[in-house]
Amino acid sequence: MFSKDNKKQMPVFASNWLLLLPVLNLSLLLTELSQWFIAMALITLLWQWAIHRNIMAIGKGWIKVIIAIAGCVLLVMTGKAIGLLSAMLHLLCLSYLLKPLELKKRYDIYQWFLIGLLLMCCSLIFQQSIYFSLLVLVVFIANLMFLNSLFSPLSPVNKQLKFSLKLVAQSLPLAVLLFVIFPKIPPFWQVPQSKGVETGLNDSLKIGDIAKLALSNDLAFRVEFSTDVPDYQQLYWRAIVLDTFDDQQWNRKYQQVANIKQYQQVPRKRLKYSGEDQLVTYQVILTPSFQPWLFLLDVGQLNRNRDTEHLATLRDYSVYSPRKITRPISYQVTSNLTQPLTLYQNASVLQGNLRIDSNSNPKLFKFGQTLKENALNAQNIIDSTLKHYRNNPFRYTLEPPLLTNNSLDEFFFNTQAGFCEHYASSFTYLMRAAGIPARVVLGYLGGELNKQGGYFSVYQRDAHAWSEVWLDGKGWVRVDPTAAVDPSRVEQGFSSQLLKERDQLAGFDMSTWLQAGLLQTVQLYLDTIDYQWTKFVINYSTEQQFKLLKSWFGQHVTLKVVVVLLAALSLIVALFFLTRWLRRLTGNVNSPALRVYKAACQHIEKMGVTRNLQETDQQYISRVKKVSVVASVELAAILTLYNQYVYANKRHSSIINALKKRLTKLKKCKKARV
Repeated sequence: MFSKDNKKQMPVFASNWLLLLPVLNLSLLLTELSQWFIAMALITLLWQWAIHRNIMAIGKGWIKVIIAIAGCVLLVMTGKAIGLLSAMLHLLCLSYLLKPLELKKRYDIYQWFLIGLLLMCCSLIFQQSIYFSLLVLVVFIANLMFLNSLFSPLSPVNKQLKFSLKLVAQSLPLAVLLFVIFPKIPPFWQVPQSKGVETGLNDSLKIGDIAKLALSNDLAFRVEFSTDVPDYQQLYWRAIVLDTFDDQQWNRKYQQVANIKQYQQVPRKRLKYSGEDQLVTYQVILTPSFQPWLFLLDVGQLNRNRDTEHLATLRDYSVYSPRKITRPISYQVTSNLTQPLTLYQNASVLQGNLRIDSNSNPKLFKFGQTLKENALNAQNIIDSTLKHYRNNPFRYTLEPPLLTNNSLDEFFFNTQAGFCEHYASSFTYLMRAAGIPARVVLGYLGGELNKQGGYFSVYQRDAHAWSEVWLDGKGWVRVDPTAAVDPSRVEQGFSSQLLKERDQLAGFDMSTWLQAGLLQTVQLYLDTIDYQWTKFVINYSTEQQFKLLKSWFGQHVTLKVVVVLLAALSLIVALFFLTRWLRRLTGNVNSPALRVYKAACQHIEKMGVTRNLQETDQQYISRVKKVSVVASVELAAILTLYNQYVYANKRHSSIINALKKRLTKLKKCKKARV
């Protein structure tokens, strides 16, 4: 494309776009690209700019081969770390970046253009907010301008922009119609996972994991209550239950999807309530986390529909998706906040919740044994442990001292400084040492109320860990040892001290800066807009689609009806374009210029001169001149304009207007008296 011969074929305006478009399209994926690729992209673009400005020659083919091989080698070296999805994305970006060096024919340009559109679509895998979608739209319009420049190289930029906007505006109604009624078919394949995009909680817990997560201001999910909002200390969003401890970290007993579905799935309807129970109903809109876990309050039950049919409620009350969350999903839940968790538990399961290695943390194990010997019952052991946290110099901090091999002994007896996972881990270990079945639960605590939108936003910084203990007659009971050390964290969120620590550890963060003063109000309004966009557009589900169609066409609408409607619509559109093509093929039968020409001939015929198809225009005008000089002048002007429109391909509206004016003047002419 940058060789001299090829530059002659490419308009200058389009050549400039060859440098600008890669910058625009690749910038949409900037957060997903590796640093080595960004560096390679900058060098390659600089090289292309130098060729374009005739500073450098395009070089031999082997140089491009070396660059391509170097990119592929780096991709292989880093592929395992970045994951399959990211590796495929890098490969696509690499081809898009190097393709301008190989453009020889016009269809090569179309291929390059389509790769750019594909990259824009890929960027929407990672972000779907309204602001990012608008940014993608702007880049899409820029791509259309490039395409227009190929066909109208002399048009100025403002006309290219106007034409591109017109195309977008014309296609918008059809896009909206298809979005509303086109059946939402499940994907034919699963998007491969990218390790770099996994966010939030994991299937295991090591000391320090949640403290790191608390530094993130990324959104985890949003919640809108349709009933009374519970108190802050009731907002324990359950996600993952960890029931085994390997001396280093807490894990799930069942890790494989098949095992989870086979052994842990439970009947869907097990919510029980009476008139005195506290029931809350709410809708959760989950941000893509590339994790399989959903969040809900205890004891929660999903309101089942077409979109949540595949979700599994497990015996530990967590909700699991066989397909990882790669796009925003919405689900409704009804929770009974006063219902006890499982009242009956298999003895073998409880035995598993007592299993620990006494040698892994011998001092803590011995302390638990002492509690057991001195206590009257399980509740007494729990109270004594929490009292120990309160009466000793334990402190809640995001900057705990480093522990040797995650030693709970070292934390409990020496450092006594930690975050929620320190207290949940040590408390659960102590309960098991004291003979009380216990487990660790991961999730989120609290959330921020957006008063403008009337919903809660729960961020990654709200991640939390707590414990559950088994008590006869009460089932699994939640115990949060964090409340014994820092009650404000449980009752109202981060204390001022924790916020100060978080700001120091996180460094400069744009979202933190925006949360100050007037900017906070603006941010809340923007967040509300984004929430409505996510709720009604991104999260437009099959269930919502059928509800809408039923409201339009009645209760008996089915997928078949929708398909028939779409087929009929497609047929109408196809017939419309077929008709237009046939008319163009047969010579623009109903073109406006032809209508004016026919009207002119008919008027002249009334004056006594019939058009002979064998004669030339000049012969026709000469015959008309004999009956009216003025009419011949107008007819000559009409024929000139008509020939320009039809045969010189000057199909402008100005010519049509001029033809109509001449026809009006011609109709005022009368045959001269002899």
